[in-house]
Amino acid sequence: MIRVHGNGNVVSDPEVRHTPGGKAVCTVRVAAYNGKDAKLFIDLEVWEDVAENVHASSLSKGDRVVFDGLLREDEWLNKEGETRRKLKISVSEIGPSLTYAYANVTKVESNQDAGDRRQRSERSAEVTDEARAVQATVFADDEEPF
Repeated sequence: MIRVHGNGNVVSDPEVRHTPGGKAVCTVRVAAYNGKDAKLFIDLEVWEDVAENVHASSLSKGDRVVFDGLLREDEWLNKEGETRRKLKISVSEIGPSLTYAYANVTKVESNQDAGDRRQRSERSAEVTDEARAVQATVFADDEEPF
């Protein structure tokens, strides 16, 4: 697995959806800049409780974010039966960049200790793989699974 630490500008408002099993997934598309003109657009996937937190936060289009996660590749078949692939980052940590803004933090009430939260974060990779198994559906044109 490749761990990715990065930052970028949010290019569309975060969108939350739920898998058929009821697990929340939030997609955040960001533009990362490498020099003056080079841009890389990439989707960040955030799962379960963190997905709900991102969706409930004030992150929106134009905000600068910092993130940490694992590089993943989605693979699906389009309508013509062709295999399509897309790189994404399965994010375990995300938040606003305090270089360009300030943030008001609202803590989420939790009865879990730090060890439980760490285990939940580590399970997010397993949840991602489980959700991808559900995506064995043929998608129209070049449409991606989420």
